[in-house]
Amino acid sequence: MEKDNQETEAIGMSDDPKKYCEQDLVDDALLPRRKHSIVWFVPNIMGYARIVLALASLFTASHNPMATASLWLLSGSLDLFDGMAARWLNQCSTFGAALDVIADNILRSVMWIVAITCTTSTSSHENVSPSPMFLLLAVTCITMEWLTFCSTQIKSLLTETHWKSVQDGDKEESIATPSPPWLVKTVFTNNFCNPLGLLCMYGIFGAAPTTYFYNHMSDCELFAKIPCITFLMNLAYCGRILAFTVEAWMCQYFFTLLLQNPPKQHLVPSPISEKKG
Repeated sequence: MEKDNQETEAIGMSDDPKKYCEQDLVDDALLPRRKHSIVWFVPNIMGYARIVLALASLFTASHNPMATASLWLLSGSLDLFDGMAARWLNQCSTFGAALDVIADNILRSVMWIVAITCTTSTSSHENVSPSPMFLLLAVTCITMEWLTFCSTQIKSLLTETHWKSVQDGDKEESIATPSPPWLVKTVFTNNFCNPLGLLCMYGIFGAAPTTYFYNHMSDCELFAKIPCITFLMNLAYCGRILAFTVEAWMCQYFFTLLLQNPPKQHLVPSPISEKKG
C-alpha cells in the first residue's frame, strides 16, 4: 500500500480532479484497466464530435454560410466543455490532451480552406480565384500550426512537461532548450488570459472566419449586421501575425532537435530496445 501511494504521488495524482488535470497527465501504462477505454472517455468523444462538425462545414460552406458558421461555433463551443468534463469525470489522459489540440488544428485548417475556396457570395455567378498572397497566407498558417503541434508535442514528451509550459532555458547534456523571449512569456501568462494572449488566440481562431463572413455579408443578414466587421477582420490578422511570431519561437526546439549531428539516440528511446531491457 505504501508503495502504491508513492507511485501515485510520483505521477502527480490527486483526489481533486481539477488539481489532478493541472498536474502531470496520467501515465496510461499505470492504469491497465482503463487503458482500453481511454478512447471512449466522454471528453474524447466530444473531441471526435468537434472534428466531425468541422469537416461537415466543408459541405455547407459554398451554399449555406449560416449553417457553416453554426457548425464552427458548435465545434468551438465543445472545446470549452471537454476540459470541464475531463476534470469532473476524472478522465484526463495523454491521448485526450493530444486529441484536443488535433481537433483545434483541424477546425482552423478547415476554416482557412473554406476562406480560400469561398471567396465570393453564393448569389454571385463569378468564378473569382483567390489572390496569390491570400493563398500564401492561408497555406503558411495551416503549415505553421501543424508544425507547431509537432514541435510542442515532441517537447512535451522529451521534457515531461505540458506543451503550454514556458520556462527559462535550460542547457542539458542532450539538448539546449532556448530561453523564451519576453513576448512569448507574456502571451502564455495566466493561460493566455492577458491582452497579448487574448489577441493571439483571437487571431488564431478569428482570422479565417472573419474573412469568410466579410466575403458573404450579402448572403446572410446576420453577417451584415456584425458591427465593424472590417475592423474585427483586421484586428484578427494582427493577432495572427503575433501568433506567428510565437509559433516560430516554439518551433526552435523542434529544429534544434532535428539539426543535432549525430542525433542523441536516448532522446527518443526505441520500443524494441526497451523490450530487450
